[in-house]
Amino acid sequence: MQRPFIEMRNITKKFGGVEALKNVDFEVYQNEILALLGDNGAGKSTLIKILSGAEKKDSGDILIEQKKVELSNTRIARNFGIQTVYQDLALAESISAVKNIFLGKEILRHILFFRILNHSEMNIRSRKLLSSIGLQMGNLNEEVEVLSGGQRQAIAIARALALSVKLLILDEPTAAMGVHESAMILEVIKGLRNNEKISVVIISHNLDHVIKIADRAIILKNGERVGDARISKQNYNKILRMIVSGKA
Repeated sequence: MQRPFIEMRNITKKFGGVEALKNVDFEVYQNEILALLGDNGAGKSTLIKILSGAEKKDSGDILIEQKKVELSNTRIARNFGIQTVYQDLALAESISAVKNIFLGKEILRHILFFRILNHSEMNIRSRKLLSSIGLQMGNLNEEVEVLSGGQRQAIAIARALALSVKLLILDEPTAAMGVHESAMILEVIKGLRNNEKISVVIISHNLDHVIKIADRAIILKNGERVGDARISKQNYNKILRMIVSGKA
């Protein structure tokens, strides 16, 4: 039987007197799209922040490819191939899509004793990255602030893919989007399955969207794992009950 690519075992996290996570188990398999579901305050964001190195667990173990690790900061998590795209996307509004994709990892070329930005190579690689997730864009040198919500989300995903990602965490990727743009981003996420080296965790309040793209769901309620289920239209009501009541 396939072993999980990532395992979190008995993860506990307290903020003062509030126990945000209570002995939570969480696992992600290679090349799956996993939905992490739960109402507000269920513990989803805390769990993901621990996995991405933004928060430290109080107790429990994290294993990557069956080896115990300590994800004590975001740099260490990124070194293990864990990338998170949060709701705010953290894009630089006043620079181009290409410069956002390669921000902090710019490609340079040498001319005599000087090193300058290799704009043409970054353009080529940006188009390849975007094409790999099924998105064609016209002018990649437009400032990000003029792009649509769906295009901006795609740029944020492409930026993560440029960093040799193994686990891509998407926090509410279709939030505040219209029907057309939501459909576009859902297709982009589905397309990530074509890369066998990438697993995806999606946090979403939109169960209809989850049904369209995810393989499996883990449900949290009040800081505890209350269940998991294979994703299907037949399981819709079961998953909804777990989200609302914590019972299947």
